[in-house]
Amino acid sequence: MLCCASGFFLTEGNTCVRRCPAGTGPDEQGNCNTCPENCATCGSTTAGDCNSCKEGFNFLEGACVDDCGAGFYPTNGFCASCHDNCETCTDGSRTCGDDEEE
Repeated sequence: MLCCASGFFLTEGNTCVRRCPAGTGPDEQGNCNTCPENCATCGSTTAGDCNSCKEGFNFLEGACVDDCGAGFYPTNGFCASCHDNCETCTDGSRTCGDDEEE
């Protein structure tokens, strides 16, 4: 079994690199493996450890999602929190969604 020096990671092509290539991240054994689903880059192959998302997905608490869910709205590839008084919203203003009161 091939292994790399400390601080290096083994790619699928059996090359030792300081940083795993895009779309891959280091696992516990020091190998570069595919990032969790919908991640463009990741800090590891553990779910919830995305650094950036593939096109069409939004970053939310370490994961890449297509729907930000209640209490959040999509903006520039990220899920941002709605105003405190809103359960749903379409942007960061104080305007709530679904006829909620502010």
